[in-house]
Amino acid sequence: MEVRISGTHFPLETLGPGQRLGIWFQGCALACPGCMSRHTWAPEGGTTEEVSGLLRMWEEALGRGAEGSP
Repeated sequence: MEVRISGTHFPLETLGPGQRLGIWFQGCALACPGCMSRHTWAPEGGTTEEVSGLLRMWEEALGRGAEGSP
């Protein structure tokens, strides 16, 4: 299965306790006023990724010290 991803970042230490893997998905139709992530709105933006690839990325992050809730 494929999903559209705006970006990923590891280690992410500002959006919760510990080191985390951040995955930002692409294509949001909510268009909330004051949104700080307008670059993620367009469904055709970002890149296409396999879910299996994201799971491998998560496993690699765990091996490098990722913690916190998935």
